[in-house]
Amino acid sequence: MEKHKIIKEVFSDYKTESNIKEAIIESINLIKNVNILEINIYSQSYIEIKELWFFEKFLKERFQFSNVDIRINYSDQVTIKPIEKEWENLICYMIHKYPLMKPMILLKSTIEVNDKNILVKMKIKGADFLRGRKLDRELERVIKNLFQYNYKIEFIEVLDENDEIELAKKREFSKKQAIEKALEHMAIGEQIAEERSKKEKVGQKDQGGQKEPVPIDPRDKKNRYQWTQNGRTKIIRKRVRRKYSLNLWKKSKFKNKYYKSRRYFSRR
Repeated sequence: MEKHKIIKEVFSDYKTESNIKEAIIESINLIKNVNILEINIYSQSYIEIKELWFFEKFLKERFQFSNVDIRINYSDQVTIKPIEKEWENLICYMIHKYPLMKPMILLKSTIEVNDKNILVKMKIKGADFLRGRKLDRELERVIKNLFQYNYKIEFIEVLDENDEIELAKKREFSKKQAIEKALEHMAIGEQIAEERSKKEKVGQKDQGGQKEPVPIDPRDKKNRYQWTQNGRTKIIRKRVRRKYSLNLWKKSKFKNKYYKSRRYFSRR
């Protein structure tokens, strides 16, 4: 028969003074598809929830697991704490382990345990949201793994008038802050735009009110270039002389007139 090893022997680099190091490892299973490590341990003394979280955090950082699930089996001599006393610690454990499910909404909640049901009374709206994230099912699974209890979770919104008034005030205050921040950003943007326009005007004055010529349209032979002067656009037309080649000159009608005039004056 194989001997089960203790946590402090398998994970010797995990330093702690908690009694979790004396727990016996019954089985270890790695789900490769989702990179989740499952550990079943057996303990003869009660293990605090925060110590479980520290051990899971160590395993995730040490071996780069996406998540770690621990299942505890206690001996018959161990007295397990009731859920009412461990509810806040359990919610903190869920916040660190499953932040995307938003369990922080349950921080100020209270519970009533009846037989196999846990009635969670919420002081903040969001019961439908938590059901959509399936937080109630995940809580049931975690309670079974850590406390060996089979409970069904039910969320109920119980809001007092004072709580509703406080929530409304907080929402109004947050809206006002958002509006003030937006106005501040707009004012800063306007100041930056004014400073840029002033710098551009000063630069134009330093350059004598002229900039480098910018071509308008290369096909337009009359209006070739454009300058800016005192903030206004002014188009300067540039005449283009036609350069006749020698062949064009010989073929032109001006050639005959030129030679005729020379003959006329030479005869005289």
